[in-house]
Amino acid sequence: MTAPISRGSSGGPVLNRKGRVIGVSQSMYHPLNGILLNFAVPSNALETLLGQSGRAKPLSHGNTAVSYIGCMKRGYEKRMSGDYAGAIREFTDAIDLDSNAATAYVLRGICRTELGLHFAAISDYDIAIRLDPADANAYFMRGVTKGVLGNNLAAIADYDIAIRLDPADPDAYFMRGVAKGALNQHVSAIDDCDIAIRLKPDYAEAYLQRGISKVVLFRFTAAKRDLRTALRLAKDGENRVLRDRIQKTLRLLQSLE
Repeated sequence: MTAPISRGSSGGPVLNRKGRVIGVSQSMYHPLNGILLNFAVPSNALETLLGQSGRAKPLSHGNTAVSYIGCMKRGYEKRMSGDYAGAIREFTDAIDLDSNAATAYVLRGICRTELGLHFAAISDYDIAIRLDPADANAYFMRGVTKGVLGNNLAAIADYDIAIRLDPADPDAYFMRGVAKGALNQHVSAIDDCDIAIRLKPDYAEAYLQRGISKVVLFRFTAAKRDLRTALRLAKDGENRVLRDRIQKTLRLLQSLE
């Protein structure tokens, strides 16, 4: 489901784009630092349940829809804990239960990307996009994975679509800026980082990328300002790798001045 389930609305109808009832909202799942997942029981599963004679069994007993929800929750928990292989197994089980679940393919793809299984990840994103062409995150993650493989032109094409679908996502602008920087399109990369920073003012990585592009363009004073801002923001977090990259770039800039 793409529309969020608000608290207290479980048991309400779920409508498709044509306004037809296709299920009943069941629950939402929002782990710390995670994206919101929304679950519903499909109407065909309820029809089967209501058609039973005698005492009905609880939905949790052998019901495909609820089993799918359990797989998704366990998969998400394993992903957030860093158990990507275990998460892949759970998301695969979810896909076996519902092969039209675009979100399951995206999440399995993310785990495969984390494990370096890039071509398998792209295959998952391809399927998710075919199932839900309006899923901005599927395009975004496919772009990230293509960028890792060095296919920056294709990555930019995916980021373009992701931004068109979700123009308020700072990460899509930032990653498009990174891909453009890799292609020496630094003026355009700076434009993308400008938007990312406007949407997310504490975006240390975007300040770093903008600073790098300005160094390449010999805009040393502006680059130093961006890099110092990036370092200040990075010191507020716990990303030592990012801080080291910023400091390395600052030392390079000092050697060029």
